Amino acid sequence: IQVRQRADQYSFSIALDCRTTRVTYLELKSTKGKQTPRQIEFADRVRSLNCRYEVVRSLEEMLEVLK
Repeated sequence: IQVRQRADQYSFSIALDCRTTRVTYLELKSTKGKQTPRQIEFADRVRSLNCRYEVVRSLEEMLEVLK
């Protein structure tokens, strides 16, 4: 697990094999937050590896995704 902090933001990275493990990446955003181009590229890469990638904006959304 790798944790980075940049200007009041934290980034967590965990290396897992999506072929053998059900992996869901969650990106937490405020109600008005938008993905950066780099985040969109990362999401596309994750999905191409058969992993799930979701942007959530509330605890309720996160719980729904993880059901």
